Amino acid sequence: MLVLSGSSARKTHVSAGLDRAWGVVENFAELFAELPDVETVERYPGDVIRVILKRIGAMGYGIHLAYDLQITLEPHCRLLARSLPFDPQDAWIGEGILLAHYSSETRLISHAEGTALEHDMDVEIRLPMPAILRFAPRSLVKSTGDALMEQKITYFADQMTRLFRDALS
Repeated sequence: MLVLSGSSARKTHVSAGLDRAWGVVENFAELFAELPDVETVERYPGDVIRVILKRIGAMGYGIHLAYDLQITLEPHCRLLARSLPFDPQDAWIGEGILLAHYSSETRLISHAEGTALEHDMDVEIRLPMPAILRFAPRSLVKSTGDALMEQKITYFADQMTRLFRDALS
């Protein structure tokens, strides 16, 4: 297994008040569903959402990353999203689906000019080594994979920031 990880921290200021900004943040699932790389977002009881990303890969190898997230809301203050423990017997996990560990914390802070949004995100993927890379130096594959992971997380964070700002404009 190849373990890839990445993280992002963003701080955004908007002129909207706390109530209006919270109205966007508390609808995290709808906002997440608008990301260009997200294929589906499904809601389940108990503030659980399943996120499946569009297929990624190259040279005939491809997977869909997926997360089952527990959402915890502290109204007008904070939203936590954490991966649920994996159940390898879960029937929805099939060929081409790879579960990833995801955690994020989104905090809202009211100030005179509007609202500050602080968003921290961490992702970890345990990826079976594609056959084409099995003979490549593991350190090279790991460093390249981590760099690609950081790039993708930065892209996601930028897109989330854009969607948040657009929703409040």
